[in-house]
Amino acid sequence: MKYLFNTAVTANVTLNASLHDQNITATVRNINPLITVTDTKIGNITEYSLNLLFKIVSHKFIIPNFNELGAEGLPLPGNEQIAFVNATLNLVENALMLGTDLVWHPKIKVNLNKKTNDVENTLYYRGKSFGKNP
Repeated sequence: MKYLFNTAVTANVTLNASLHDQNITATVRNINPLITVTDTKIGNITEYSLNLLFKIVSHKFIIPNFNELGAEGLPLPGNEQIAFVNATLNLVENALMLGTDLVWHPKIKVNLNKKTNDVENTLYYRGKSFGKNP
């Protein structure tokens, strides 16, 4: 495959992340690239120029588009049976850590026979009967 030049890119990204109503939202504040040219077929390319170009593109296009997506948020996985409570978002070295307690609301019905105070022996899960229990 033909190419004009190869680079190695490391970027430090500064962002704010928060947790709102079962949604992780984020805002990128800054992107600082460190671009080094590893090989070139077109002569000398200054790394300063590439870093400057990346900063301009990131501030005009990358950061605004990311922030638009980040404002919508990333919903925490789950469904009507599982809820996240006491959720926290912690910054650890090179990562965000989500801590939460889970509450499970199973859709299992147990009927109590009012005459004998015995639990009826039919198990229901999600509206389906699983037959009689021994």
